Amino acid sequence: MPIDGFDAQGFAQSMAQQAGEFLPQDFDDESKNYVIGKLHSFCQMAGQSLENEPNMTLNAEQASMIVQYIGEWTFHKCIDLIRSNLSNEVRDHIIQQVAFVVFDEAKKAVAENIPHEQVAPTIEAQVDRIFKESIMQLVNSGHIQEQDVEHILSQSNVAQVSQEMAEQAAAEQGSPPSEEEQRRAFKLAAISILLKNMDKKTVQGILSGMSEADADQIMDFMKVPELEHQLDPTLLARELEDFKQSLNIQPDPESIDYSQMIRMLATRVNPNKILSLAKYERPLIREYTAECFTSEVNNMPISKNLSKIIYEYLSLKFNA
Repeated sequence: MPIDGFDAQGFAQSMAQQAGEFLPQDFDDESKNYVIGKLHSFCQMAGQSLENEPNMTLNAEQASMIVQYIGEWTFHKCIDLIRSNLSNEVRDHIIQQVAFVVFDEAKKAVAENIPHEQVAPTIEAQVDRIFKESIMQLVNSGHIQEQDVEHILSQSNVAQVSQEMAEQAAAEQGSPPSEEEQRRAFKLAAISILLKNMDKKTVQGILSGMSEADADQIMDFMKVPELEHQLDPTLLARELEDFKQSLNIQPDPESIDYSQMIRMLATRVNPNKILSLAKYERPLIREYTAECFTSEVNNMPISKNLSKIIYEYLSLKFNA
């Protein structure tokens, strides 16, 4: 049924128009049209699917968020695939797998009311997983040469955009950005995203403990619409966690989803290494670790304490 205030076709068109403004300048018209066409197509299909979804009741904001995730990752991965010099047939197969995974993960996040700072890195981990899996399947089928895999996986438009934003912010201040300045600007941007969800009195209390320059820059970042969608989600999650710890914000132990934390660990460690380490453990632990990367993990008969031990063991092993 229609979602009040949400127009699937109009939203997809708007996403495509916005994407056109951020395409790499070195892309020819064919490459630009490919990116915009894929983004529009998947956004429209996702929006229409949500309108006909019988098992979920969504509002316009939730539907828009799901479609926006699909649009953003379609955009970034199309660019990565084009820079990898792959054929349209191969690109189409990979980008379709990516879009489907993002759609499923974003729907799940909305259904479970997961905070954005946890959603973004989880989706990125799943995108990385399916991206690599799809490439290896195409290597095995002879559509991609094994010697080209490293080059393909080295492409990251997300990382490039984050770097360019930091450089632009520093340039506007009249000096070339040092690495330290880039890290600090990113940290302040991350803090601004967290403060957006706090009441005014708490925000003022936190800012009062900072330097005037940092507080002013955070306030400027807070005015940027949808800033969280413009930053590397993995780095953003780390900065948010560090800042929460500095404020001594401790999560409720019972609310922690350790399977999700293992998926987040996979954004910094190859998931295959995690699974390889777990294969020498008891069957229940092996199965739980594998299911952490699927929706079936919620059905696993495993205690919160054991899932915590598994996560801490993996973190220790990989120094993450």
